[in-house]
Amino acid sequence: MTATEPAAAPAGPDFSHLRALEPQGNREVPYKLEQIAGAPTIWFLPGTDANRAFMNESLRRTNARTRGPRRTRRITQDTMEAARDEDREIIAKTCAKRWDVTDAKGAAVPFSEENCLAFFRALPDWIFDDLRGFVTDPGNFIGEGDGLGEA
Repeated sequence: MTATEPAAAPAGPDFSHLRALEPQGNREVPYKLEQIAGAPTIWFLPGTDANRAFMNESLRRTNARTRGPRRTRRITQDTMEAARDEDREIIAKTCAKRWDVTDAKGAAVPFSEENCLAFFRALPDWIFDDLRGFVTDPGNFIGEGDGLGEA
């Protein structure tokens, strides 16, 4: 071994199978809103660090919000509602990719970031919270044949 050659990794257990458990940032997964008549479906990319656009937008907003002198922040109902609305914007912009959604008259609504955000804002908070939970759960974006639950 020369000074420029890396040292060989010590022999040991092979845990390479765990790589299959990483969420795929480009994997679109459908989410069906069963709580709504007609069960509209939206296809999402993950709301995790596997999705660079999501992470960059989240970090940009966090950095903008925390500039200036540091002060004690209290969590209130108002701050929770503001965080939920910000999540609506971020998820519409960086995670939602397509959909099968109709309006109140039953007409198909074309997918766009603006229409998606309007839809998210129209959802009752508890339904959006379920949707947000789905999008931000990395386990929903693991590839097929991940080996989970196999003996």
